[in-house]
Amino acid sequence: MVSRTRGMVGALAATAFLLLGVLLAGLVLPSTAAQAVPSQPAHLYVHSDGHVSTHDPATDPAIDLRVSSSPPIVPLAGAPFSFVAAGDYAFGSSAQAVMGAMGSAGVPFALVLGDMTYGDTTPQNWCNYFESKMGDGKVIVVTGNHDIGTEIDSLAAACNYGIGATMTGQYGHNYYFDYAGLARFILTSQGTSDGDQLGFVSGTIDSARAAGIPWVIVGMHKNCITDGVKSCEIGQGFMDMLLSKRVDLILQGHEHNYLRSHQLSCGTHGTPRPECIADTDGTFQQGAGSIIDIVGTGGQGERSIGGTPDAGYFATEDATTHGYLRVDVSSGALSVSFHGVDGGFTDGYQVVRGASTPNPDFTLSASPTSVSFVRGQSAPTTVQVQPKDGYTGTVTLALSSTPAGVGGSCSPSSLPGAGTSTCVLTGSTSGSYTVTITGTGGTLVHSTPISVLVSEPAPGPDTTPPTITITSPSADATLGTAPITISGYAADNVGLEKVEWKADGGSWSTASGTNSWSAVVTLATGPHTITVRATDTAGNQQVAMISFTVQSAPNPPANPVDTSPRFFGIRLFPTLLGIAAALIGLAVSIALVSRARRR
Repeated sequence: MVSRTRGMVGALAATAFLLLGVLLAGLVLPSTAAQAVPSQPAHLYVHSDGHVSTHDPATDPAIDLRVSSSPPIVPLAGAPFSFVAAGDYAFGSSAQAVMGAMGSAGVPFALVLGDMTYGDTTPQNWCNYFESKMGDGKVIVVTGNHDIGTEIDSLAAACNYGIGATMTGQYGHNYYFDYAGLARFILTSQGTSDGDQLGFVSGTIDSARAAGIPWVIVGMHKNCITDGVKSCEIGQGFMDMLLSKRVDLILQGHEHNYLRSHQLSCGTHGTPRPECIADTDGTFQQGAGSIIDIVGTGGQGERSIGGTPDAGYFATEDATTHGYLRVDVSSGALSVSFHGVDGGFTDGYQVVRGASTPNPDFTLSASPTSVSFVRGQSAPTTVQVQPKDGYTGTVTLALSSTPAGVGGSCSPSSLPGAGTSTCVLTGSTSGSYTVTITGTGGTLVHSTPISVLVSEPAPGPDTTPPTITITSPSADATLGTAPITISGYAADNVGLEKVEWKADGGSWSTASGTNSWSAVVTLATGPHTITVRATDTAGNQQVAMISFTVQSAPNPPANPVDTSPRFFGIRLFPTLLGIAAALIGLAVSIALVSRARRR
C-alpha cells in the first residue's frame, strides 16, 4: 500500500513538472521569437482612425499621420534605383504639394537640400508630414542657412536616417553613403556651417573613384556658379575642386528657382569662360565635366533669375514652377528629369558612361568683352580659338555690328585650329553697339559678342594721356639680325597725334600708323631696349618699353684652302703626276709597236 501511494505521488510530481515546463516554454518562446523582429519605436500613439505612429496627437493635433516603422530595405548590389531631390520648402500649400508628389514617385529616398521649416512649423511636425508621404527614415536631410544651430539637429532626429545603406559621418551636416554599389552620395554643409569641408569632400570623392563606384553625386544647400541672386558662398576653391574632379552631378538649393548648367569642366563665378563648357546637347559623356542642378523649388516663394555674368554657364532656368528632381540611376546612365507640381516647366537630360565617338569642334572667346573709345578712334580685343576633341581645321573670323556703325578687322583673319587674333574695332558715330565676332570652320560656326561704346570727345582741356601697347616682339625674346618689326596699338580719349620709337638711347623716329602702329628697325647684335611713345592731339604722352636680344646667325663653313706647292702659279703635284702618266703611256705604246713589227 505504501509502495502504491509512493508511485502515485511520483506520477503526480512528474505531471506537475511537465506542466510547469510547458508553461515556461509558453513564456520563453514568444520572447525568443520577438528577438528576430526589429525593435519598435519607444513611444507609439494610436490615432483616431486606428493606425499607430510616433506622432502624439494630444500634444500636436494639427495633423493625423500614418508613419511606417518597417525596417529599411537593403538594395541589391548593382540594381537600378531612383531618388528625388529638392530644397527650400517651408510648410505652405506649395511645400506640402511638393512633398506629396515626391512621396508618390515611389522611390526609396528623398534628398532634402536644406532650408526646411522656415519657422512655419516645428521640425518634428515638418518631418512627420514629409515622412507620412515618403515613409519613415526616407527623408534624408542636410543643413541649409535657415537650419543652422539646434534646428538641424532637431530635424536630423525627426527625419531620421533610415535607408538600407551604411552612413558615414555626421548626419545632417557632413556625411556620405553608397547606394546599391552604383552611386556615392556626399552631403555637405559647405558654406553654411561647420567650416571648410574641402578636405572631407575631396577625399570622399577620391575614395569612391578608387573603389570603382560608377557615379559620384554631391549635394549641398549653397551655391557658387549661379544665374540668380546669390553669390559664390561655398567658395571658388571648393567649386574648382568639384569641377576638376568631374563630379557627375552637383545638387544645390538656396536659389528659390530651378537652374541647370551645361556640362562644365571649369567655371569662375562672375566671369564668363566659354572654354569651360564641355557639352551642351543634353546627353553628356561621363568624365567630360559636371552638371550643376540648382533645385530650390520645394515650395518657398520664387526669386528672380537671369542677367548675371554666369548666365552663359546655364542651359535652362525657371522661376515659375515648384517641383522636384528625379534621378534614375543605373550602371550605364543617370537619367534626370524635373517634375513640376504647380507650373508647366520641365527639364530632362542624361549622363552616360562608356566610350563615345568624339565630335571635333572648337570654342571661340574674346577678351575684353566690352570696349569703349572716342569716335574716330579704335579699341582692340583679343579673340581666342581653342580646339575640342581633336579639331584641326582652319577657323575664319568675321565681324558684324548691330546697329551698323562699328567696323574693324582681325589680324590674322584666320587661325589654324588654335591661337589668338587681335581684332581692332573702329567707329565714327557715337552710340552703343554690339559687335559679333564669328568664327567659321567648315560646317561649324561659333560667335562671341562684344559690347562697344563710342563716345563724343570730352569737352574742355584734354589732360588724359593716351595708352600704348607693344604686342610684338615679346619681352626678353632672342631675335635674328634681319630687320625687326616692332608693332602694337595705341588709343586716346580724344585723338592721337603720332607714335614714335627709339632704340636704346637714340633719337625719336615716327612709327607708321597711330591706333595700329609699326616700325622696322635694324639693330646690331646684343641686348637692346626699344621705347615707344604715343602723343595725343593735346600733347599728352605715354611711353612703353620692351627689351630683347639680337643674335647673329652662325657663319657658314669656310671653303677648304689648297696649300699644295706652286711654281709660277702652277700647282706642282697635279702637273708632275700628269707628265708621269703621259710618259708611261708613251713607253707602253712604243713597246707594243716594236713587238708587232717583230711578228
